[in-house]
Amino acid sequence: MWDWENENYATCLSGHFAGKKNDNRKPSVTELQQLAKLFDMSVDDILNYEGEAIPKDVTMENKAGFEQINLINQLDEDDKVTVFKTIDTMLTKKKFKDFFNKNIAALKSKKMLQLIKPLRSNLLKNQYWQIHR
Repeated sequence: MWDWENENYATCLSGHFAGKKNDNRKPSVTELQQLAKLFDMSVDDILNYEGEAIPKDVTMENKAGFEQINLINQLDEDDKVTVFKTIDTMLTKKKFKDFFNKNIAALKSKKMLQLIKPLRSNLLKNQYWQIHR
């Protein structure tokens, strides 16, 4: 299936380069915007092109685990150590938090059982004596 939008870009490019051969035509702003969209670049990238695209922000979010590790491995050794220490600290805090939350819940239920046990015992005694009177 033909992409008509890209055909417009191709027309724009062919017109631009035909004029460029004669050295009498420069691209319009609209043509620059179309070129930028076609090549997935910004107009600034096209106007200030230096061989390589200007680096873009790198985000690790929504990347697979192996991609995240590969990005971390590109760092200098000191930076890698810092990243891994930060992750270690966060994981340790989470484990302690989970441990304390679990044990606090267990202690609360144990405490409740200790409070309920005498009440239950008294209730059962009262029920027994009411039945056997």
